[in-house]
Amino acid sequence: MISISVTQSGNHVEASGADHRITYDLDGADLPALTDHAFAVWHFLPMAMTRGEDIFVEGPVDAEVLVNARRMVRTWELWCPDTFKHIEIGARETIRSTPQPDKLTFFSGGMDSTYMLLEKGHQSDTQTILTVQGMDYKLDRSTQFDALLDMTQPLLDKLNYRRIILRTNAPTIARGFQAWGMSLAGHGFLLSGLFGRAEFAADFNMEQDMAISPWGLNHVTGAYFKGTGFAMRARNEDVSRTLKAARIGADPLALTTTSFCKIKDVRPRNCGTCSKCVRSKLAFAATLAKQPDIFLEGGLSRTQVDGIDLSNTIERTLFIDCYQEARARGTIDKVPGLEDRFRNEIAAPARRLNLGQLRKSAKKALRKLRS
Repeated sequence: MISISVTQSGNHVEASGADHRITYDLDGADLPALTDHAFAVWHFLPMAMTRGEDIFVEGPVDAEVLVNARRMVRTWELWCPDTFKHIEIGARETIRSTPQPDKLTFFSGGMDSTYMLLEKGHQSDTQTILTVQGMDYKLDRSTQFDALLDMTQPLLDKLNYRRIILRTNAPTIARGFQAWGMSLAGHGFLLSGLFGRAEFAADFNMEQDMAISPWGLNHVTGAYFKGTGFAMRARNEDVSRTLKAARIGADPLALTTTSFCKIKDVRPRNCGTCSKCVRSKLAFAATLAKQPDIFLEGGLSRTQVDGIDLSNTIERTLFIDCYQEARARGTIDKVPGLEDRFRNEIAAPARRLNLGQLRKSAKKALRKLRS
């Protein structure tokens, strides 16, 4: 069993369990005394399911969170029983909380969260966004993280958001694509004394969720992130990433503040050659018929399109989405190699295995070996 204890000193919080110590430091707001330790459940849950070890929190946990966390366990065991095991989850005390009136919005500076803010538009009253250091930018990447803050600030100023920052090493245990949503939930529930609800950007629309499943941030398990005093919900679950690129591409300011590169040493700039940058170039070409000047290496070549790994479920799904959007907009010819790859590698009928011919070939090869 993993016994989890939580300590707090102002804006510094620690959650310890098994052989791990998770730290949290909040900037930009005063963290009240923690009355709900549900955040620790979400952060330790992926590791506990992988190990097959029960969780017990030595403190108060929202009763509804315990119900939903147990549902999360059953769901991941259903989807991936070889990886995630059934475990029990308990707490020293169960509570019911009254939600705070204020709302929080997660913002990473990536394509999904930038689109979300653009769609929400300018806020008449200043709203709060949370940017986390510890997910895309680890704690030893403070210089690059600070550059991200500087790069994205003009968009927040324009749309009337104030930013608070959480620095944490929680993703060291809540890691892997299956844990991504639970990582977000842990960060949000830590702030339940300040906010009653939080919004985050969906990674994929619901149709793409089904093609990529099981992905850690999806419309099924996303509904589990709620308690009596705090709840999280996804926005834009009906919008594909290709359409998000089109919206961002039409906004000159948003283009200069969006970061999605996979190369850690390049962030927050966009290299133009990694798989996420090439995928984004493909989306811009399909929807705008041109490339914005936001990449260190501009242009989209046939070689880059041919290099997209269609054996990867995510890359394949988003490639098809780009093709469908280009077909609808009449821009297929603006994307080198797009038509050929779709027709020859995706839409081409699968060849049936001719067992009779296979047996003849095997016998012929065997005779040759024996001769």
